[in-house]
Amino acid sequence: MNVRSMLATIFLLTVLFVLTYSSVSADDAADLCETSGNMTANCRLDGQHAVPGIGQVAANWSGFILSENRPSFNNNGTCDSPEPLCARIWSDGGTWEAGLLQQVGNAVPGQGYRARVGWFTPRCVDPGNIDRIGIDPTGGTDAASPNIVWSNFIQLQKSNQFGVHQVKTVARSTTVTVFVDAKVQFNCGANVVYIDAIILVPDGSAAPAPAPVATATTPPTPRPTATNTRPAPTRTPTTPPKPTDTPVPTASPTATATATLVPTESPTPTPTETETPVPTATRRPTATPTAIPEPVMAIAGVDGVAVVLMGGAFCSLVLATGMGGFTLWFWRRK
Repeated sequence: MNVRSMLATIFLLTVLFVLTYSSVSADDAADLCETSGNMTANCRLDGQHAVPGIGQVAANWSGFILSENRPSFNNNGTCDSPEPLCARIWSDGGTWEAGLLQQVGNAVPGQGYRARVGWFTPRCVDPGNIDRIGIDPTGGTDAASPNIVWSNFIQLQKSNQFGVHQVKTVARSTTVTVFVDAKVQFNCGANVVYIDAIILVPDGSAAPAPAPVATATTPPTPRPTATNTRPAPTRTPTTPPKPTDTPVPTASPTATATATLVPTESPTPTPTETETPVPTATRRPTATPTAIPEPVMAIAGVDGVAVVLMGGAFCSLVLATGMGGFTLWFWRRK
């Protein structure tokens, strides 16, 4: 590779680094604590106050320890940052993991936020000495909580060579908590870490957290389904076939049944009509054969009315013949 190619490669890598760095910090001021919208108190970590079980910590801040070895906390002017004072966590030998935290109020649930630390340097540079920054969107103070959204661990260095220490998330409460965690895994005797300039600012580009997903209102979906149920009443036309089916059986068999009942009522008047001609036959003693028509009717099954009429006609014929003969005899005798 010639000199010109080497220079071109170095230039491209430099441009890439600048673009990457500027993309994550374009809205931040050169003096990080002057960044517009910063919500942390005592961004520069000046002063100190006693925290039970921890030590002397910067004002408005608290501390935590995640390792069995317990480092010391104090603030003084001997720190490796551009503007002392700074937070100092250290041990004389032994590795450890510890850091700082601060609860920040006046957060808006559903709003994105970004936390960043400007100066996070070790006394001994080693790949085993790493750090990360996190935000608990629920406002908790437990550094081991699964609610904390952490950045990836990156190597501690005296510059931003390995990346910018920052993280984004969406608030799920009116209070969020910023965590800065140092993990010293290389023992160089005096294991010291310096921390300075920590900010928390609103950031609309923060990736959505599960909370906004939970707040997404699904009730609008049932409403269209409710409108789909309205066509259900239109299905009532399916009921008319049922009434049409019911009149069909009523019309066919019932009419035939009534027709069969009519002839059964006709035989009943026959005994009444047979008795009426009987008194006419009793006028003559010779008309006793009136008893004959009854068996004839029973045997032959002829209608009683016809028999009576025939008997009456026969009697009338005999009477008329007799009277005619008597008149002829009387006339000749005269």
